[in-house]
Amino acid sequence: MESFGERLRKARKLKNIKQIDLATTLEVTKSTISNWERNSNKPNINQLLKICELLEVPADYLLGYGDESIEQAKAEYKGFKLWDSSYNGVISILAEIYGGAEEKQFGDNQFLYMYFGRDKNGFSLCSDDILDLHEIIKKVIPPIVERIKLTEQERIKYEHRIITAMIEQGVNAGKSVDDLLSVKTQIEEWLNEKQAEQETEDNEQD
Repeated sequence: MESFGERLRKARKLKNIKQIDLATTLEVTKSTISNWERNSNKPNINQLLKICELLEVPADYLLGYGDESIEQAKAEYKGFKLWDSSYNGVISILAEIYGGAEEKQFGDNQFLYMYFGRDKNGFSLCSDDILDLHEIIKKVIPPIVERIKLTEQERIKYEHRIITAMIEQGVNAGKSVDDLLSVKTQIEEWLNEKQAEQETEDNEQD
């Protein structure tokens, strides 16, 4: 099995990062990186986590807990980051809705769960519950977006209304009418061009 130093060196080279650049990012010397890769010593936990983030590999791979290839390890890390992003995204939404979120621990087995809300009016969810919610959100959001999104033509009309309102505000503010109308004419010409382009694209698709 490869050593920590060998795996670190392989992961660093795969990312095309030089020892000096990795050292600068981690705020250590180049010789420190060299010592790690020669297995003279190892980074502390904070340094290790930062290395994992920079090289996009899980700590288990660098520490030799398993015989997976570096390609498999990087795929695993990407999957974890996606899971982490989804998990934290749902937590952020629930925290905003219910007024806070706090990680808690249950029992001697150190089972972790999230507590949402405040005082006795709150509730708890485990990680599986949160990921189930993420899957539900993925199914619910697309139909809502389809109902509220603007087509290109609707967007052009919306921009036109906004620009007209801005022109009116400018007139009310005492700005030169001629200057404002000149700007409006230029913008309307641009909007007409965009609408013509969209109509041409629609006809080509038909």
